[in-house]
Amino acid sequence: MRFFRLFIAVLCLATFGLSAAPAHALGTLTFAPPQWKGRAGDRLINVLNRQDCLNDATATFSYAVKGASSGVFEVWSGVACDVAANRSPTAVTRTCVKVTTGSITEFSVEVHVPDMVKSYSTTSDAPAGPEACDTVNGAGLQARNLFFVVYNPQDQTSLVASSPASWAFKYDVTAPPPPTGVTAGAGDLTLVTSFTPPVGETNLLHYHMYCSPVGPAPLKNDTGGTAGTDTGGTAGTDTGGTAGTDTAAGANPGGTAGTDTGGTAGTAGTAAVDPNCTSGTLVPGAPVPSGGDLIDCGQLAAQGAKGGETKAVLENDNQYAVAIATEDDVNNIGVLSNLACGTPKDVVGFYEAYTKAGGAAGGGYCSFAPAHHDAVAIGLALMLSACAFWRRRK
Repeated sequence: MRFFRLFIAVLCLATFGLSAAPAHALGTLTFAPPQWKGRAGDRLINVLNRQDCLNDATATFSYAVKGASSGVFEVWSGVACDVAANRSPTAVTRTCVKVTTGSITEFSVEVHVPDMVKSYSTTSDAPAGPEACDTVNGAGLQARNLFFVVYNPQDQTSLVASSPASWAFKYDVTAPPPPTGVTAGAGDLTLVTSFTPPVGETNLLHYHMYCSPVGPAPLKNDTGGTAGTDTGGTAGTDTGGTAGTDTAAGANPGGTAGTDTGGTAGTAGTAAVDPNCTSGTLVPGAPVPSGGDLIDCGQLAAQGAKGGETKAVLENDNQYAVAIATEDDVNNIGVLSNLACGTPKDVVGFYEAYTKAGGAAGGGYCSFAPAHHDAVAIGLALMLSACAFWRRRK
């Protein structure tokens, strides 16, 4: 019995010793916030936009790996990239894409924005180019994490206790579409616009209004009209003439086809809603231009806006074209809307006209009308009659 008790005690101690000793001691990975180069605008450190992507902006992370002398160090972008199966190119649903490879003996790693936002379907380890900036990932801000992983290449097991170490970021590399149906009315040194907001955009910030004097349409619009005229004329003359010589039936289809083709192509060449509203600077559907006679004529807060007035930077009695571009809350600015044309007019308040004409009474109600002398005289007469009536009533 005494021997049996001693045997049981030794067995328990041996079992405790085996279970208490770790099979493998994991290391640790720590990193500091990134240092950026090439970013556009002034935003939070972890919010990226399209221009950051086109600029190939880079983030440098300082890191330290302790307690692991070997293994693979990689940076991945996506969701749940700490799971080895999600990093596999054969995963049924990809949620991760490799950004870059580093070394556990180095102290920093540089990552590029195009690699951070590229499509999950990308399997190549080659650096991403600007085409990654055209990846459509959904409307509004998208969320991902950068995962810093250190693992054993034989069995994919993590070699650091803090893995996955991750850094959360958001991005939107798709500029919002412009509003539609833009129209313009006259204001005093301004144009008063109205429009239909774009549908399905969840993070709009501003509408930017751009003006320029009305002038000849730029080459982009001319190309459509010219191509339509030339194609129609040539096709109609050659096909109709040749076919007409051989058979009577060929003459009619040839002439008709030439006329219809030319007319349709010519119409499609003009993108503006109003074909008579043209600008040598503003091109519907094109990015905001720089230089020339471009006038940055104001912006509107996007929330609930369906129109608004430009800044008072235009000249009365001169005709202007106005187009509108939309900005989202990560400062992506989209292409221009259709053009709308209008002519600012001098607008004088009723009381202002009265005092300019020599009136001395104070206060009063103001109604707005174009400043024509006949209208001012009639208005003064009506006001004086009203004042006389009011005095008699008292």
